[in-house]
Amino acid sequence: MPTFKKKNSKLPNPEDIDRVICDELPDKELEPDLYQIVSDNIIHGPCGNDFPFMPCMKNGKCSKGFPKDFTNDTYINDDGYPVYQRRDNGNNVVKNGVSLENRYVVPYNKTLLKQYQTHMNLEWCNQLGSIKYLFKYINKGPDRITTSFYDAKNNKKQHKENNDRDEIVEYYNCRYISACEACPRLFRYDIHYRTPPVESYDEKARELSYVEFPTQYVWNKPDKVWTRRKTKTKTLGKINHVSPKSGDVYYLRILLNKVKDSLSRTHHVFKETYNCLSDDVVHVREQEIGMKVNNKKVGVFFLYGYGGTGKTFVWKTLSAAIRSKGTIGGPNDGEVEVEFPEDVIVPSTGDHIHSIVSCIYSSFQNHLDDPSYFQDKTILVPTNEEVDAINDYMLELMKDEGKTYMSLDSLCETEAEDVGLGV
Repeated sequence: MPTFKKKNSKLPNPEDIDRVICDELPDKELEPDLYQIVSDNIIHGPCGNDFPFMPCMKNGKCSKGFPKDFTNDTYINDDGYPVYQRRDNGNNVVKNGVSLENRYVVPYNKTLLKQYQTHMNLEWCNQLGSIKYLFKYINKGPDRITTSFYDAKNNKKQHKENNDRDEIVEYYNCRYISACEACPRLFRYDIHYRTPPVESYDEKARELSYVEFPTQYVWNKPDKVWTRRKTKTKTLGKINHVSPKSGDVYYLRILLNKVKDSLSRTHHVFKETYNCLSDDVVHVREQEIGMKVNNKKVGVFFLYGYGGTGKTFVWKTLSAAIRSKGTIGGPNDGEVEVEFPEDVIVPSTGDHIHSIVSCIYSSFQNHLDDPSYFQDKTILVPTNEEVDAINDYMLELMKDEGKTYMSLDSLCETEAEDVGLGV
């Protein structure tokens, strides 16, 4: 659980770190209770040559870096990581017959450990990469699993009698929520918030453009609301500069400057521009797919995206939803017949490549000089070998003489010297 401290509460120096984080065994005589808690919960190992079968052992070494080196004082190393104080003061604890000293202690906080009496590792984080990892891990979404439950005895008997399984009855769609994710929801804590919140304005405000708005309204900081100005004073509305290279953000800036009540006319803007904006095109296609699925109409849709965008998850979710309705996926032995509509099937005459090219590019040779002919047509195949085969076939259909262009990433040294360039 990461915690972010205010500037005055940060731990910028090794002395500040020592006040909060401890990495040594307590004195058994002075702090017997804390010594016992640390011995039971905060000791790593034993591992190493005496216990090579421990989970932390990789290639004969501890993957967690234990035992650590003794050090008399806490310091920050060259990579920005803290090296905590681990003195060779003779304190030790025996675990599984092995004497372990401060080199095997996991960093902890004395107050928290005495309060909760459980394994509670505490680290000082000052690395941008670590913070980025934490936020990426927190916002990646909950873990999900598709699983099935069944009675082993009855299922075994049924399988022997019928030689099949009812996957619909056995199907469950589950989501795993860990304790740290469940607690904020159980206690109804704010998961996220937005400031200032979106507000609804009166009709007068809808007659103003974005830059004109501050001339009639003023921000009430204590109440965090916009209120009408009571005095007539000269004001200047300002909007940040946006480069034309910014794309959609630049056009949004123009919209805010020129169009009054532009934020409440999103539906009108959508109707006028959805054919040009990629996100809106996706939205329209999603509606079309939803209508076809809900109305049980036939349709073929192509799902495209680069690696890691969740194509497999979408496919599994769709197939699981369909299976749960019992429309497909009944008892089978792993092989089923699927009927495709006639308009999506390319009849083959034996030469599959010829059949596909003739169907997609029926008049290919007559449109070699027409770029628009190729803009709304494409052939998708699963392997690069098939791509090369189709390319070779279509190149053979071209009657004009071909020309090969060579690519070069850098100048040849002799050519560079001739033109007076240094490489």
